Amino acid sequence: MNLAEWTINYVKHKDSFQKKLKDYKQDQDVVEFNFSDKKHHYLISEKLEVSLLERIKKYDWKTIVCLNTEENLKVLIDNWKKFVGVDKLFVLFVSEKGGKWIINPKTHEAISDPESLNLGLKSMYDAAEGKYEEPKRE
Repeated sequence: MNLAEWTINYVKHKDSFQKKLKDYKQDQDVVEFNFSDKKHHYLISEKLEVSLLERIKKYDWKTIVCLNTEENLKVLIDNWKKFVGVDKLFVLFVSEKGGKWIINPKTHEAISDPESLNLGLKSMYDAAEGKYEEPKRE
């Protein structure tokens, strides 16, 4: 799967009603989308790594695009507070099976309860993989 190509198609499709996208340019693993009201940078990496936060924090609006894998989910859970600490950050998980899910850690932290964080993230991961089951509370 070519994540950069997937991301460009995804953003174009998302903008098809608002029509705010003016242009975009790709420089290696970063795609910069210029909208009429903002710039949004997408950092493409199959693996979610904490080091990506340093690279992307210089941008105003930012999204890390990664594969929807158990390893990447574990990185997000294990480093949750680091992801929460970055303003205007989204993490977009893309499944090779066609599913996807996106999260803004700062907003999610503000509206969810800590006890259900892992369960909620795992449920979104499962749904993107097409194996959603009713969550069981522990």
